[in-house]
Amino acid sequence: METQMDKKWYGLGLLTALVLLFSFSGCASLGGDVSEAGLRARVEAEWKARKNNEWGAVYDMTIAAYQEKMTRNNFIKRANINVKGYEIKEVRVIEPEKKGFALVHYQMKHLGYTFPAKSKEEWLWENGEWRLNLLPTLKLPFEK
Repeated sequence: METQMDKKWYGLGLLTALVLLFSFSGCASLGGDVSEAGLRARVEAEWKARKNNEWGAVYDMTIAAYQEKMTRNNFIKRANINVKGYEIKEVRVIEPEKKGFALVHYQMKHLGYTFPAKSKEEWLWENGEWRLNLLPTLKLPFEK
């Protein structure tokens, strides 16, 4: 025979299980989005930061290997591109949970003139999110 106390414990147990279930499902969504839409969102955030001269935010999106070779302060000092506008032309996941690609056309202003430019970007899946690989920009022209 079920008592009032048994019903309370059953209800409390059910409530606790539901709270834990929703908590854990919420945590799973806190990780990065490996999809093409997730990559596009990262590329959009990067270029919005570039346009707003938020170079620290751009640096924070780079891969760990790049950050080992380039300090945040040096990156910000070297960031001399004045982005006036951009259009994301293409975003592709090349290898799921490994590598992605983005093509962005942008306009930059220098000495009062606006110039069109293109950026071909490699993105790598690292530590649960898409991270920008700027290592190739550190190579010297004749370096292998």
